[in-house]
Amino acid sequence: MSRCDTAVPAGRNGSLLIRGADRADHGAIRDVVTAAYAQYADLLGPGMFARYLADLLDLDTHASYGRLLVVETAEGIRGFATFYPDASVQGFGLPAGWAGGRARAVRPGARGHGVARCCAPWSASPAKRGRRSSRSARPAS
Repeated sequence: MSRCDTAVPAGRNGSLLIRGADRADHGAIRDVVTAAYAQYADLLGPGMFARYLADLLDLDTHASYGRLLVVETAEGIRGFATFYPDASVQGFGLPAGWAGGRARAVRPGARGHGVARCCAPWSASPAKRGRRSSRSARPAS
């Protein structure tokens, strides 16, 4: 497991590690996102699902607006989230100054092990006090 200055132990007995992702993680992140969102392919239809998945997998764009985070266990990367310090850049009419997340995903086999909670963007990322989250309207911390 690689460690960096953003690494934060989380979960039971430090079994989960939340850290900033780097380019070497992109393949594993794409695998996690694809596996996590596969269940929606039939609901959205092939054309819409392909566009939606392409947006989720555009890691370079997400990284240009925010911070890519991964949740790692001894088995590898099990979860992923993008933290946007200013969620208004997503283009969905969110107010400037609100923090938010995008493309949160948990590998299906890792569900129920605390990984999903660690993918909440404010659980691992510094945001300015007083900012609001587009996900829950709670202060980001």
